Amino acid sequence: MYNVEEAHQKLHQAMAVLVDIRDPQSFAMGHTPVRFI
Repeated sequence: MYNVEEAHQKLHQAMAVLVDIRDPQSFAMGHTPVRFI
């Protein structure tokens, strides 16, 4: 497990993938505004 700062670094370094597994209603209530490529 990573803390928030470590996870953020891993995402930007393409060393991790963030997967949002929430239902569509929960996703519609709020989600990350950008995607990492």
